[in-house]
Amino acid sequence: MELNRQGLSLIEYLYDNGGQIQMSQICKYLSLSKRSLLYQVDKMNDFLRENQLSEIVSTGQRIMLSVEEQKKVEKILFSQEIKNRYFLSAEERLALITIVIAVSHIPSTTESLCQLMDISKNTLVTDIAALKKKLAEVGLFLHSSNKTGYELSGDETTLRFYVIECLRVFFGNKYSKYYILSVYQELYQKGEFSESYSSLYRKIMNKMDMFADKNLRYTQEALEEIYLHITLIILRKKVPDITIHQEEHTKQEHQLARAIMLDLQKKGFSVQKKNENYLTEILLSSRRQNDRSHIFVEENLIEFTMRLVDNFEKLAMIRLESKKEYINKLLLHIRPMYYRLKYGIKIHNILNQEIQEKYTMFFHLTKKAIELTNQKYFNELSDDEVAYLCIYFAGWMNQNVSEIGKEDAPYKILLVVSDGNSTSSLIQLQLVNLLKPLHFSYDVVSSRQFMSSMAEKYALVVGDIPRENTFSHVIPVSAILTESQRNRILQWSIRFSNMNNDDDLTRLYDIIQMHCTIHDEEILKVKLFSFLNENSGTESSQIPSLLQIMKVNDLFLFSEKMDIDQILFVMSRDFVIKKIVKALYPVNILHLLQTMGAYGEISKGVLLLHAEDVSYCNGLGIRIGNLEYPLRLSGNPHEIHTIILLSTPDKLKHLRILKNLSQLFRNADFLNRLEKGMFSTKEQMYKKIAQILSTEE
Repeated sequence: MELNRQGLSLIEYLYDNGGQIQMSQICKYLSLSKRSLLYQVDKMNDFLRENQLSEIVSTGQRIMLSVEEQKKVEKILFSQEIKNRYFLSAEERLALITIVIAVSHIPSTTESLCQLMDISKNTLVTDIAALKKKLAEVGLFLHSSNKTGYELSGDETTLRFYVIECLRVFFGNKYSKYYILSVYQELYQKGEFSESYSSLYRKIMNKMDMFADKNLRYTQEALEEIYLHITLIILRKKVPDITIHQEEHTKQEHQLARAIMLDLQKKGFSVQKKNENYLTEILLSSRRQNDRSHIFVEENLIEFTMRLVDNFEKLAMIRLESKKEYINKLLLHIRPMYYRLKYGIKIHNILNQEIQEKYTMFFHLTKKAIELTNQKYFNELSDDEVAYLCIYFAGWMNQNVSEIGKEDAPYKILLVVSDGNSTSSLIQLQLVNLLKPLHFSYDVVSSRQFMSSMAEKYALVVGDIPRENTFSHVIPVSAILTESQRNRILQWSIRFSNMNNDDDLTRLYDIIQMHCTIHDEEILKVKLFSFLNENSGTESSQIPSLLQIMKVNDLFLFSEKMDIDQILFVMSRDFVIKKIVKALYPVNILHLLQTMGAYGEISKGVLLLHAEDVSYCNGLGIRIGNLEYPLRLSGNPHEIHTIILLSTPDKLKHLRILKNLSQLFRNADFLNRLEKGMFSTKEQMYKKIAQILSTEE
């Protein structure tokens, strides 16, 4: 005889409804067919008969159970009996494995997990494989070794919330909830703490009551979840890296978090002070959790991600070739981001400012793409979160510009990261630009997965790597490469170039050597080699650059006050006459502005406009207009001082132009001159653009 989640939910539902209910209603509630429901009735009747209790009765249309014996039934279900008889579903097994590995004080081995769940080794092997796949979807990893058993790694905040979600798998009815909390309490007690689980719970609740006022009260559900987070602070040794904003230090929640942490330390718990920030955010967010009606459900994440990518494609007028693969990669970041939003956890992206400055255009396009998903929940994203998403789009765009027309790369680079896919994308993006025209393929592993023996299979290994390695091609680097790291990678790349046989490079190097003192011959040569290849035109023969298609007459300086209709007419007139675009091109842009607002704001005050579809365009072209009298567009908080018109006959030919625009509009001096109307002639403006784009990106 066994007890399972569905059968226990049936018992609870009957008791909650006075002991009888329509069969159709209970089938809908439990998401069961009539046959499956009757099977669960038989299972529960086995349990009731064994304990000499009244059975569940089915009358064809109704299901009935006497409520008079509810106390007797629950006395059994809220006892050790449920632990001995509980049958875990496949979903519950994966959840329990995660919980045990995350909080157990002793190594979790194949044998101990099989014994705990009473399953065969073959079943566990299958479950572990399924769990690894599921964990990877949220950026977490499962490892095993003979010494330490199974271990979980990844972003600690995500991991803790994932453990809470695993506990919640059992919260569908109060009996299954009792079962999992009993198991969890047992895992806690094995830590041999001086304070028992129940005693600590009472003391924490008393502390919460002492701080509570009319503005700082939590539901019972929220209190229970807060306590689970506190136990994870005790049971997990790794600390989440959370920076709270200065104004939160004065809030009562921060004072409460500090008081709880001090109490834990006084009771002999080994907890790090840095957990104080984590607990503060839990307390701040738990009040928002009380009303979950607005919370995005996890199943919608794929739909949201697809819409986000679709919107970015429309805004940048591009097409992602391996769209499914790209969406799956993006999901690895969006899922943990969802949990942070759901629980009100704020992250501090230390690279936020650098990302916004270096990839201004992609940042603004990403932000607009999020807005256009029309999902209010994700509109709450902070710039710290948007910056991480921006890296995916920027990385894809820059890498594709470099890869078009090349054969499969014969050499591989391994990226070792501890902070998830956004960091690997950021490092890869910098390497692609640094090493061009050389081409490499890339693999990514977590720092926990990395072993020194892996280095032999790769031409280069970079990332979060111990500095005491013996391989010359294994180079520790930060998320934003420093100058010394860039130089070391460039020195490594010499063996893959053909620069010793490059006549142009030799002549240029000889000229420099004649007039200058050279401090590092190798670095200078590799930078000259990269510069010459970047400007040789081999890549641009397929994808032209901005300077290759833009002439002085493609620039406009508007000294009179004009509305958007007039500006579009003036800027697109020559486009239409030369048949670069069709006559309806400016009309379509006006339609998009009316329906989508300033859909192409790529930097503050800079608007990139293009038609809804490539069918409005016959050829590749661009116009840039600077306005002495900025425009105010409906629904846009910024004044628009610069407008760019882009025409592209397909979703490929303008990729390098987008890359150049990104480079151009992250230049603070250039933006300042545009905003203040400092260009007196088109020639002066063109010269500045050429100067910026001639430097290495």
